[in-house]
Amino acid sequence: MLPIGILARPSGTWELMGQSTLTAAASSISFPVLPVYRALWVEVHVTNDANAKAILLRFNGDSGANYTTQDVSAIDYTVAAGRTTQTSINLDSGANLDASEIASLTLLIVKPAASSKAQVLSMTGINASPGLFLNGSEWNNTSALITSFTLTASAGNFAVNTSVRSFGSRRMDA
Repeated sequence: MLPIGILARPSGTWELMGQSTLTAAASSISFPVLPVYRALWVEVHVTNDANAKAILLRFNGDSGANYTTQDVSAIDYTVAAGRTTQTSINLDSGANLDASEIASLTLLIVKPAASSKAQVLSMTGINASPGLFLNGSEWNNTSALITSFTLTASAGNFAVNTSVRSFGSRRMDA
């Protein structure tokens, strides 16, 4: 298993926005975001239940086809790449977590102004395959700042002890 925060949080001023550890299984985890933050750093440690699933990310409840992802994955000595437009960002590049697998995700999210697209860089490590997934994604909304983000299991639930910590920076040079 890879540690939470597989990438180091960039230096600068980061404020803890929230943290949560599931005490009961849940299909999603949501966090509010104050619109003063222009950059977000999110650390996720997912424990899967018995269902295979993808880990999905959405902003502000937007379920439209407003997300574009370019990804590279390396699973069991196979390297693949792809580009998709979809209704959420798939953080594990479509490989899906198998039953009882554990994944560590690190996300850097930048949206400097309502008129700009949100840029998302994510790195996911899965303990079983072994697997490593790198995503460069965009939320193609150019009229709103990020006010919330939601991580959702595409099937079943995230298990007890799944945890999320989120940090925000008011400055773009953080």
